[in-house]
Amino acid sequence: MLDLSKYEENLDRNNIILQMALRDIDASLLVTAMTGMDERTKEIVFRNMSKRAIHMLKEDIREMGSASPSAVEAAREFFARLLEKHEGEIDDGISPSADPEPPIPDLGSEEGIIASFSLLVDFVKRNGLLPLEPLIDALDDPLMRKGLLMLVEGWDPLLQRAILERYKESYLRNLGLKMDLVIEGLDSLSAKDNSLITEQKLRSLVARL
Repeated sequence: MLDLSKYEENLDRNNIILQMALRDIDASLLVTAMTGMDERTKEIVFRNMSKRAIHMLKEDIREMGSASPSAVEAAREFFARLLEKHEGEIDDGISPSADPEPPIPDLGSEEGIIASFSLLVDFVKRNGLLPLEPLIDALDDPLMRKGLLMLVEGWDPLLQRAILERYKESYLRNLGLKMDLVIEGLDSLSAKDNSLITEQKLRSLVARL
């Protein structure tokens, strides 16, 4: 039986337990679990989600309309088990911080990346994913920003990875094109081409047929 009233008080401990459970539950199961839920109870969940994630969840609930009572009960029971699991972890010594501030990642070197993610996973284990949201606008790396945004919004991990792989492929293609333009430009300098020839050589690399 899912009872969220015990998490109604807006405390760090309650919020971290909810955020950990939201991280682990499949999006479709969450939609089913919240179908027909009263607004007061929904707000307990919503306060632990980003604004965009709340909007997406409300849309999914609206599109679903209704679900069978057995499906709703099964989804709520699964959510309740996740909450119980993470509540036990908190009680076993994973204590929330009073004012969580995520460590800013250092993506400038391999060692910096390794050290940064070691700190971030410990931070998330203590505080959940939602406190990572302030990092999104503070980072210059587009892949890291997109990945953090998807984490905070609760995207399915497999779908998230597939999308980020596509972003990586696109980034590498663009990087390769920039390198080709520089190399071609250097060739023009070496050949002492005039500006018109140089421009046409470079534009041929970015032509859209």
